[in-house]
Amino acid sequence: MRLTHSDHRAAGALPSADGRELVVVGFDRVELPAGADAAPLLTSTWIETYDTTTWKRTGARAKIGRARKVAVEHGPGGQLRVTTYPAVGRWGVGPATVAVLDRGTGKLTPTTVSAAAPTRLVVSLDEAVVEGAAAGVQAAWAGEPQAASELTLVGGKTFAVPESGRAARAAVAVSPDGARLALVTLTDPCAAAAPAPSLYIGDGATGQLRHVLTARARFAMRWLDVNRLLYQDADGALRVWDAAAGREVAKLESRPGLAVDGLSAIAMAPCPGAAPPPEAAGVDADADAPPDGDGETDADDAAPVATP
Repeated sequence: MRLTHSDHRAAGALPSADGRELVVVGFDRVELPAGADAAPLLTSTWIETYDTTTWKRTGARAKIGRARKVAVEHGPGGQLRVTTYPAVGRWGVGPATVAVLDRGTGKLTPTTVSAAAPTRLVVSLDEAVVEGAAAGVQAAWAGEPQAASELTLVGGKTFAVPESGRAARAAVAVSPDGARLALVTLTDPCAAAAPAPSLYIGDGATGQLRHVLTARARFAMRWLDVNRLLYQDADGALRVWDAAAGREVAKLESRPGLAVDGLSAIAMAPCPGAAPPPEAAGVDADADAPPDGDGETDADDAAPVATP
């Protein structure tokens, strides 16, 4: 079922904790300033919200101006918070600006409340990812990104992270019943000789880890139920692993690429110091002509820089 009509410009989606709402974020234009230390900027980002019982949009499309990154999260009391970050150099970001989104009107009201939700969608030209909090796992998180060498299921077994010896907090997912965890070994995307990351599934009953796949992929993942894990591979496909059966049971493929939460420009996490993705070659820097509010694209609207 096709949900949006954005001419392939949707970049990522974030469901609410109760599953009643889906937030979709996309962008239409970017700007690549000249200079090796200049950051690519999103100049026309949009946000839409949908009711998952009717699959209808719940209000007007919100439009965000120039920003290095745009983050969306569900706050207390049903708030939908939007955070924008300016660029500082090629990879850094400046002070955050937080606003509350009115779903009906699409208007943003600035707030002084700091963004602190456990899960949020972050979109930039480099990548579109959902940052999670590894719920259901206890660990001594440290460093940047936050990572740990041992992971303990709440009330259950402890798993030592193999290979690299560390797993990022954002790359750990626990099954709905708390009986299994999935983890991705943390590697350095900037090290030429670094091994590819690996996906493992830990069984809380036996304390055993099972290797699923090693590939230069993001391995964004989500448990579909207590047994089946959906994850991204390095080829733009989605795979389903059945932990009870101990094997892959499905693979979904599409030439433009598929994703669990967000379609990033490259399969691996970006390396600071690298150039912008090659898909950003033809850039329309006109930030003053956003697409129609109904989500349709007029013939004279600029073509998307990438195909999120």
